[in-house]
Amino acid sequence: MTAQRPILFTAFLLLTALASLPARGQSASLYGETLKTSCPLNCRDVTSKKPIGSYIDTLTDRAIGDVLRKMPGIDVSESGQIRYNNRPINKFYIEGLDLMGGRYGVAVNNVRARDISRVEVLENHQPIKALKDVEFSPDAAINLRLKDGAKGSLIATLSLGGGYKPWMWNGELALMLFTGNYQMMTTVKSNNSGDDVTTELTLFYDSFQKEYSPLSVHLPALPDTDRERYMDNLTHAVSINNIVRLGDSTDNDNTLNINAIYLHDRQRYNSSSLTTYYLPDGQPPLEIDETTSATELSDGTEFKLRYNLNNEKIYLNEQIAFGAEWNRNSGSVLSDGITGEHYLNDAISGGSRNIFFLDASISYKARKFEYILEGRNLLGTGTYNQRTYSDITNFQYLYRLRPLSVMFKIRFSLG
Repeated sequence: MTAQRPILFTAFLLLTALASLPARGQSASLYGETLKTSCPLNCRDVTSKKPIGSYIDTLTDRAIGDVLRKMPGIDVSESGQIRYNNRPINKFYIEGLDLMGGRYGVAVNNVRARDISRVEVLENHQPIKALKDVEFSPDAAINLRLKDGAKGSLIATLSLGGGYKPWMWNGELALMLFTGNYQMMTTVKSNNSGDDVTTELTLFYDSFQKEYSPLSVHLPALPDTDRERYMDNLTHAVSINNIVRLGDSTDNDNTLNINAIYLHDRQRYNSSSLTTYYLPDGQPPLEIDETTSATELSDGTEFKLRYNLNNEKIYLNEQIAFGAEWNRNSGSVLSDGITGEHYLNDAISGGSRNIFFLDASISYKARKFEYILEGRNLLGTGTYNQRTYSDITNFQYLYRLRPLSVMFKIRFSLG
């Protein structure tokens, strides 16, 4: 077999805006933990502060994810995804700022536990402040509070490892800076020792639908054991994250994000099996010897620029992103794709009781796949083209008559 080479480009523009009324707040205390509500009690918007001193083991807990796994109600996967009470969180903050923009697995696996003073769990967290009095959220958010010594200082961590026969290495570099108006986190990782660092680059929220190739190659059956025990990889991953407060050091409402990633990943798979069939009437046994191998090679990059204005009266979220991905897999399949999307979400307040929402989504996707199948002779070639267009508009009208809210929705599509 020869190699397949799928190429996928992605570009989109996201604009979200809405306006509403300010939320009301109150505070309480429960079992020695500080609790704060930011909306009426029926919203149950509660903040619980958990000092990490009673959970951290300074000898074994390197990253904050190691400590989070010990806290009641919190589950953390190997990729860094956090679930609270079996529900994925909807935001991950550091000092009240969404630095990672959805790829918070990088922070969970790299922020040093010893630099964190406490973890705040924001239950029933509504990320859009203008909707706190309007729309209930069943999901929680996590906010990390730093120790004073970690603020305003450049934090650098370096980890190196190596081996021989075969040559193996594992290197990680992380740089972090957290000041009053600016946060930065950059990580560079490279290894061929079976450490799957690609999962921490997963976008857990604020994501667009991922595109998958309709063509694939046959892979050997994977063993039921830890991936690091059998994975034959070559991985280079870079993550760059920046956020700037455009107001004073206490203003979390007006921010600008710049996030970028690059990933090179090669995975090799090899397996062999010998099956013996014992036949009746003294016939000699039938043996089938099968060997399967495959190689998956991918390169991907993404750049995202986002402006966010989020307060009790108005919400504006404008985001521009561009991404490209190249895949070359054994099985001789070539894929080229181009994707472009434009999203416009707008809501205008009509008074103290009336709120209007207008969500418009226009999407055009064009993808091309080429494949070549080879054995002892050329078996076949072909090209597959895929084009889709969609135009979906949602209109919502909300009438608020305390303590009830009535919402009317209209949805129509042209494609």
